[in-house]
Amino acid sequence: MDFGSTRPPRCAEHSHGPDASIQVLWWIGVSPQGMAPLRATGADIAKKVGMTADAVGKINRKLLKRRILIERGRIGNYRLYRISPYIAFHGTGIEQREAIKSCNPPDIPGFDNTSPSWWEAQ
Repeated sequence: MDFGSTRPPRCAEHSHGPDASIQVLWWIGVSPQGMAPLRATGADIAKKVGMTADAVGKINRKLLKRRILIERGRIGNYRLYRISPYIAFHGTGIEQREAIKSCNPPDIPGFDNTSPSWWEAQ
């Protein structure tokens, strides 16, 4: 690795910074079983991950736009999310297969949809 390079890291090239990567890992760990949403506000999440509520909201909106997070309900003005079942699912394989039928695949930055590994995943 060249530490003197001025080129941004690969994740930054796709507007998917390190904070978003941390947030994705956090969502994988806390998403409830099945397709239930996480019942937490942006402020609750911000306290857990050590960010501001505004930063969490901005990252969540980016992840929602790329279908990495999916909206699973609302309580008043609060949107309730969970991680896409394509990325992580807590449950049986049959349940995951059914959950995937209801979602579009996520748009993962840097993942080339024409590579052989993508075709194998189909």
